Amino acid sequence: MSPTHLILGCGYLGRVVARLWLADGRRVVALTRSRADELRFLGIGPIVGDVTDPASLMLPAADTVLYAVGRDRSAAKPMREVYVRGLSNTLDVLPAPRRFVYVSSTSVYGQTDGGWVDESSPTEPGDESGRIVL
Repeated sequence: MSPTHLILGCGYLGRVVARLWLADGRRVVALTRSRADELRFLGIGPIVGDVTDPASLMLPAADTVLYAVGRDRSAAKPMREVYVRGLSNTLDVLPAPRRFVYVSSTSVYGQTDGGWVDESSPTEPGDESGRIVL
């Protein structure tokens, strides 16, 4: 069996990545709060838990981790709790992977003039949500 690939935030982007990893013969597991059956149907091993609840995080050792957690407005949790505390909770319990891929947001840059933005652009978010994600 190939090394485990773990996805935290298996929504739109996470599922695209999961399909690619599965097609490449990788073993994929993903954290979910409530969609274990959906993930299982897709061939993804579900892990039930919530990044905002440290006691629920029983994360396996993984070769590669994709952290693509987004805020679910229906869960009524503040952005800071999801983006900052959730990441901190995860890093506290996650065995060190070989590769950790963090998906962020272009809102951390703050440029709104339509110009090019890349990883060398200054991070100067213009609103509170961009500052929280940064």
